[in-house]
Amino acid sequence: MKRLILSLFFIATWPLCAQEGTSVRATTLLNADGTRTDIIRDFDNRKAETITYNMADQLIKRMEFTLNDLGKEVEGVVYDGKGKVLSRVSIGYDPVTGRMIEQVEKTASGAVRRRVVIRYDSGGRAVGADVYDGQGQLIEGTGASTKKPKPTPTPRKRR
Repeated sequence: MKRLILSLFFIATWPLCAQEGTSVRATTLLNADGTRTDIIRDFDNRKAETITYNMADQLIKRMEFTLNDLGKEVEGVVYDGKGKVLSRVSIGYDPVTGRMIEQVEKTASGAVRRRVVIRYDSGGRAVGADVYDGQGQLIEGTGASTKKPKPTPTPRKRR
């Protein structure tokens, strides 16, 4: 999806943070569909938040992420505009190159909804992705990823 991007970057003290001198970067994206997305990354506290508003400036989606030592998202929760948990996301990175290699999306109850495995060429450029459903079946891509999905365990109900 093509986006019109209007970005505002800054490193400053975020008034909502408990610590003084916190490094924060904020970005605002004006999307082609008329929505606006604000991205706030607090590197010192290893947190990021993405907030999307519709054209009437009403909150429609919010995502909160935990950042790793390199400032990359590793775990997150996606909420709808009313604060209801829609999904949980975890992102894996190659420990040697630092490139994203996998993204797993789970339902609010913890069942795997989708798993994306990213493919790279020998030069380290992303060349595609394989998308698997919650049962580990390939639904998009070639299945050429070197890291095959593990069967998805079915969550047990607590008694």
